[in-house]
Order: sequence, then C-alpha cells, then structure tokens
Amino acid sequence: MNATTLKEIALAHFAEKGYDGTSLSAIAADAGIKKPSIYAHFPSKLDLFLAIARDFKADYVTCWREALESSANLPPDRRLGSCFQALSRHYMQDRIKMAFWIRLWMFPPTEIDAEIRHELQSVNGDYVKEVERIFRQGRAQEIFRAGAATAFSHAYFCLLDGYLMRAVCFADFNYAHAGAQIWNSFLEGVLEQPKNNNEVKR
Repeated sequence: MNATTLKEIALAHFAEKGYDGTSLSAIAADAGIKKPSIYAHFPSKLDLFLAIARDFKADYVTCWREALESSANLPPDRRLGSCFQALSRHYMQDRIKMAFWIRLWMFPPTEIDAEIRHELQSVNGDYVKEVERIFRQGRAQEIFRAGAATAFSHAYFCLLDGYLMRAVCFADFNYAHAGAQIWNSFLEGVLEQPKNNNEVKR
C-alpha cells in the first residue's frame, strides 16, 4: 500500500464524512491494512488530510491555468464563459472530488481553519485578480456594463462556488445540463447591451 493509494481511499472518506467524521481505522479497513501501517506514510490524520488538500490546491491551480491559456484568444465575455465551463466540468465529472473541494473550501476542519484558509485564499485571490482583469478588458471594449470589476469578479466566483455546492447538495437536478442557461443568466446581467439567449456567446 503506497501513499497515493491511501490518499485516494482517504479522499472518499473525507468527501463523504468530513474531517471530524473520518477515522484512520475506517480508512485502514478500506485499504485492507492495519491502522499503524498508515503512519509509515502519514504521521497523523491531519497530515493525511493536508496532503490531500495540497494536492487539490495544485489541481485547482492547474485547472485555472489551463482554462486561462486555452481561452486566451477569445473575447472577454466568451473567455469568462469558457473558464466557467472548464472549472465546472472539471469538478462535475468526479462527484467525490467536487464534494471534497466544497468541504475543504467552505468548511475546513476547525483545528486547521486558519492554515487551510490562508493557503486557499492566497491561490484563489490570484484568480480573482485574473477574472477582474478580464472584466476590465471587457469594459474597455464596451462589452460589459459600467461597474466595479472587482465586484463583478467576486460575483463570478459566487456563481461558480454556489453552482458546484448546489450540484453536491441537489444530486437529483441535472446541473451539468443546466450549466449553459445558468451562465447565460449571469452573463446577461453584466453585458453592456444584454442579448437574447440565442445570441449570447458561450
């Protein structure tokens, strides 16, 4: 049993039960090993959780970097839509990953709240600034209506975070199918001259 496999097994437990509700004994049982064997790779449950959390932070950075690079030649409105869809698809395709990310971002373990939040807020702040810059470009091109680009950027992340959270909480609704309509509704609110749904470029 290697560290990577242990993290994969632990991920499912943390995603379903959260940090406090997960025990190393349960993880070991699923892995088919004795609990002390986990300590050969991770000194504690906290260290195991943090290892997974940092993997997710790196994954988040990679996802955003690829989304921004692949959409670099698009107009600002379409670029923001492309990034929204890329991030949504990335997490929607793996419900365990999506559930863990929501728990990590919204409800980090109490005992390490400050440490986790500092790391996440630092990396997330970089992409808030990137999205803000795209909104400023769009406003300069008269694509977006007048308004604070910073507020628009935070609204964008509210939409993304809320969209993924509801997809976890309401699994009986096809959020992936409704994603384009949800994005269009947001986009029409920030466009200089809102277009009809059929005309909004996604």
